[in-house]
Amino acid sequence: MSMCKLALMGLLGLGLLLPVRADEAGVPSFKKAKDKDSKEFVNKVFENIVKAARLKTKNYKVEKYEYVNVKGKPNRKELHITGTWDGAVISKNVKTDITIKLDTSDKDAWEVLSIDYKDSLKTTGQRHNQNKIDELVKSFNQ
Repeated sequence: MSMCKLALMGLLGLGLLLPVRADEAGVPSFKKAKDKDSKEFVNKVFENIVKAARLKTKNYKVEKYEYVNVKGKPNRKELHITGTWDGAVISKNVKTDITIKLDTSDKDAWEVLSIDYKDSLKTTGQRHNQNKIDELVKSFNQ
């Protein structure tokens, strides 16, 4: 057996190559959470989205949030979150607006359909990481 195969088997044995479950990584689950309307739950959601969108962030603060029924679409809601965060080096109080589109047909196990992210960070050539936000949707649905 080659050294590469042995090393790979060792990493698998340690669980280092296996995906991290949402609850183990501190990512809240819309499918399992009983307190989706709590400020603590929304704060965790906000922090996870900002961390996915931007590198080196800290001091997350949700200023306002609300669940809104989508007109003409039964079993659909949107979670609107407005908050701020600080960059680790440069920016302070970056204003952020997040809209999470939800399927609420199962009242106990909501499903995140998509996440819209906008912030006030004005850096040349640097946009938020939408791919990581899209990956986070899967974690929110575990």
